[in-house]
Amino acid sequence: MKKCKATTKSGERCKKTAINNNDYCSVHQSTDSTDMIAPAIGGALIGNLIIPGIGGVILGGILGALAASKSKNGGEDD
Repeated sequence: MKKCKATTKSGERCKKTAINNNDYCSVHQSTDSTDMIAPAIGGALIGNLIIPGIGGVILGGILGALAASKSKNGGEDD
């Protein structure tokens, strides 16, 4: 069985089982997508400053979400 990839508030890895072919348990699954919204928006704004237009917004949003994902997983690759 696959274990949840989330980190608890105390800094330890969650001991619950991941559900539905997901990387997270039922407690942490709902917080997974919301944790990347702010970094994605911030990345989109910065991307638009560097490369004005929709391309900069999209690229910045993707990079912001990826950075948030890497920091949440401690830099681990899947």
